[in-house]
Amino acid sequence: MKRIFGLVALAAGVLSSASAGAQNLVVNGSFEQVTNPAGVQQTTVDNRYINSPYNPTWGFDLPGWTNRGYVAVVYGDGVADDLANHQVMTNNGARASGNNVLASDKNLSGAPSVIPTSPDGGNFFGSNGHYNTGSLTQNVHGFVVGQQYELSFWSAAAVNLGGAFPTGAQPAMQGKWDVTLTGATTDVNLSVVSQTFGPYGGYSDWVKTTVRFTASSVSELLSFAPGTRSGPPMDLLDGVSIVAVPEPAEWALMGVGLLLIGARLRARRGERA
Repeated sequence: MKRIFGLVALAAGVLSSASAGAQNLVVNGSFEQVTNPAGVQQTTVDNRYINSPYNPTWGFDLPGWTNRGYVAVVYGDGVADDLANHQVMTNNGARASGNNVLASDKNLSGAPSVIPTSPDGGNFFGSNGHYNTGSLTQNVHGFVVGQQYELSFWSAAAVNLGGAFPTGAQPAMQGKWDVTLTGATTDVNLSVVSQTFGPYGGYSDWVKTTVRFTASSVSELLSFAPGTRSGPPMDLLDGVSIVAVPEPAEWALMGVGLLLIGARLRARRGERA
C-alpha cells in the first residue's frame, strides 16, 4: 500500500513538473492588465488608448509591454464597436472622438453584425499602422538556450470608424503583423496577413498563428509591428503566448505517471471489493 502511495506521489510530481514546463513566458499576453498613470488596474470594460512616444501621458499603460505605435487601443470585450457609450477613453476619463471605435458592420452594407469578440476572450489590442508605424514589444525572460518553444497568438483586422467607407466601393483590404523574436539570433521572423475583407470595410475573421523555434538566449525581444499601408485597418492581436515544447523524455514520464495513477485507482477498487 505504501509503495502504491509513493508511486502516486511520484506520478503527481511528474505531472506537476510537466505543467510547470508549459508556463506562458509572455507577461500580460491577453491584455487584461491595463493601468492608469498611478499604476491602478482598470477593472471596468471599456476601450482605452495606450501610451506611446507620440502621446506619452494621455493614455493608459499596458504592463509587460512597450508600445511605440502612434494609435494603439486596448478594446474591451463586447464594446469595441459601441460608438454611443464607449468612445476610446484617455486616462483622465475623457472620451476622444469616435475615430478609433471599430466598425460593427462586416461590410458596411446595412446588415446587422457585431465585431467578433476575441477567441481568447476579454480585452484585445489594436494598432493602426497607417500613422507613424511603431512596434508593440516585450522583453521575454526565462528561456533555456537550445530548448524548443512554441509562440502562438490570435490576429485579425478591422476598420476604425474614422477610416470607414460608408458609401462607394473601395479596394479590398488586409491587415498585417510583422513578428520577430530576437536573442543571440533572430529566432522568429514572419509576416501574418489577415483575411481580405471589404470591399466596403468592416473586419476580418480571427486567425491563430503558431510557430516553433529554438531559443538562442535566456532573454529575447518579442516584437509585433503593424504592417505599413495606405488603408485604415486596425491590426488586432490577442492571446500571445510562448510555452516550452515538452521533450520526448518528458512525454514518456507523463505517460508513466498516468499509468501509475490508473494502477492506483484500480487497486482502490479492488480494496473496496
